[in-house]
Amino acid sequence: MDERLHEVREVHLGDLVPFQLHTTQIYQGERLEQLVHSIERVGLMNPITVRLADDGEYEIICGHNRTNAMRKLGRDVIFANVWEELSDKTREERISVQSRHKSDRNSKRNTRQERLTLRSSRTSVSEKATSFPR
Repeated sequence: MDERLHEVREVHLGDLVPFQLHTTQIYQGERLEQLVHSIERVGLMNPITVRLADDGEYEIICGHNRTNAMRKLGRDVIFANVWEELSDKTREERISVQSRHKSDRNSKRNTRQERLTLRSSRTSVSEKATSFPR
């Protein structure tokens, strides 16, 4: 199968269908609200990835949470990398790569947060030591 990426373009949210074997976490509650707030504040930083389905709709390969956030914001369209033709095998590979990339980003984010927390706790201990009566 010839696997061709078309340009990034706007896709109507009503034309999107979820990937049937979607395995990554769907955000809810506070996590979804954080994503909504981020998109509202700075816009959609990364387009979702879709493939053209047989019925003219677009199957979401990567970007289910971004799509849900855009719906929650009341938007009608979303930017998407549209694959005209994409085999099931390649689709699964892309999902796997995307999941690993997301996991790596989360790991780096958690490590950074741990460093900031440690730095903050050191500062508060120092401040307490200097304010302790002698």
